[in-house]
Amino acid sequence: MTDTEYKALLTSGGVGAFLFYGDEGYLKEHWLKTTRKQLVSEGDTFNHIILNGVKSIDKLLDAIEQPPFMAEKKLIELHEVEYSELSSDVYEALCACGDAVKAQGDTTLILYTLPDEFDSGTLPKKPSPAYKKLTASFEPVEFAVVTAGKLSAWAGRHFAHERIIAEPRQIQRLIDRCGESMQILASEIEKLCCYLHSLGRDRLSDEDVDLVTVTGIDNDAFAVSNALLGRNKDAALAALAEMKANHTDPIIATAGIIKVICDMAEISRYLECGLTKDAIAKKKTMHPYRVGLHIDAVRRWGDGKLADALDMCMEADLSLKTNSKGYLPAEILLARLFS
Repeated sequence: MTDTEYKALLTSGGVGAFLFYGDEGYLKEHWLKTTRKQLVSEGDTFNHIILNGVKSIDKLLDAIEQPPFMAEKKLIELHEVEYSELSSDVYEALCACGDAVKAQGDTTLILYTLPDEFDSGTLPKKPSPAYKKLTASFEPVEFAVVTAGKLSAWAGRHFAHERIIAEPRQIQRLIDRCGESMQILASEIEKLCCYLHSLGRDRLSDEDVDLVTVTGIDNDAFAVSNALLGRNKDAALAALAEMKANHTDPIIATAGIIKVICDMAEISRYLECGLTKDAIAKKKTMHPYRVGLHIDAVRRWGDGKLADALDMCMEADLSLKTNSKGYLPAEILLARLFS
């Protein structure tokens, strides 16, 4: 099932058992939020149950068997599970939960996965064992990277929603300048719309794109960032190697790694103080979706590891500034972070 097909299903009721997977995190997060708005009221802790980690799977069946409380529907989400590490017994328990949800007709269960947590294999010819097991009881919803044509149309809809006229030429200029990441483009489009609204204008120009948006956003740099957030050592090292091959300034590469760690550490402190994701987004002037990724990352890394990581970043920064060693400080930093 594609995200478009899921949209149609959600419009018609949306109950069932679903496996959210794929590389396009922006769309995945968008449809999770849309599902929440469609099925449950904001703040309804009785009918909106979020479970995290493999240990919480034991609580799934109890959560499913409880009928919705003073409501017609109930939503259950399962996050932060490494599916490649699950035993056959756990898979059987998960599938039993999926079957139970479908039999009830008033509950939706979503297995929300990140790319480093779930490998679907090479579809449709060679699905992974995990994909085969789960799709026996869960409807798979793939959030694939959007093609160039669809990306332009999607950006155009975002501008239209804000009542901004953006011609195809300006949209393509924006994509050429900022890259094809929906996550980055959403943030840049938001900046452009706010800028134009502040001036009382409703038409985007080439000059606006050049003035407001950030150029030189390197996909490899974001690959390193995403690998760090997912705590994926192999992906981080591969992305850093690609930056090195593309002759990216080692100062930029090292600074990018340090920024991710510092952002995680700062967000960790905000969470300790009880701030919500939206409140953190305002304080950090960071897109809420990106804050959500950092919150997930904080849970993966843990406070103790982040404290050590900050010390490692300080040492790498000092090494880079006192000794010109090219990519060596960044390479050593990554090796130490994942040791």
